[in-house]
Amino acid sequence: DDDFSKRVVNRINRRKTSQCKTKEIFLFNFIAEFINRDLEMLVQFEKKLMQLEENVHSGHTENFQPDIMAIRRDLLVLRGYYDEIMDVGKALEENENRYFSKKHLKYFGTISDRAERLMNKTSHLLEYAGQVNDVYQAKVDARQNSNMQFLTVISTIFLSPYADHRLVWHEFSEYAGAGAWLSRGDPFEQYCGGLLYCGV
Repeated sequence: DDDFSKRVVNRINRRKTSQCKTKEIFLFNFIAEFINRDLEMLVQFEKKLMQLEENVHSGHTENFQPDIMAIRRDLLVLRGYYDEIMDVGKALEENENRYFSKKHLKYFGTISDRAERLMNKTSHLLEYAGQVNDVYQAKVDARQNSNMQFLTVISTIFLSPYADHRLVWHEFSEYAGAGAWLSRGDPFEQYCGGLLYCGV
């Protein structure tokens, strides 16, 4: 809107003494202002992803999915945004209507180059986010496999009429880390105690 454009021009005026020297330089400064601090923003996204990866490795995965989805959504929007700015810079540099001076077309090429670098950085972060999500999924799969092994032992104990229960309980106690106390009490107490001990 008009207020936004005025704020951008005012910011340029405070920093650039020659921003209105030519129309090419004005457009360059105006468009460049949109992505002036974006590299710092992308660095912050990278730090967030690194923290999420550390949390996964340390077992702190609360709210992981909402956090990673929000980051990926923002990065996808930014990648499209930089792609559009790159296209604008290229269109201006082509100077199809010969509206701009040839010696100043390099400014528009600079805009395209900056936008392309930001887009590449964003694509890299999207790949990194996918890798972090894969690590999380591997942890989830490993936990599910462990739970299935536990349930298999439980099924063997209580459902098999031919199982040597003393041998099974010995193997189960080692698997669960429950110790010799699992060998005491009736089967229902042992079952409940094993579940509680293993956090199921």
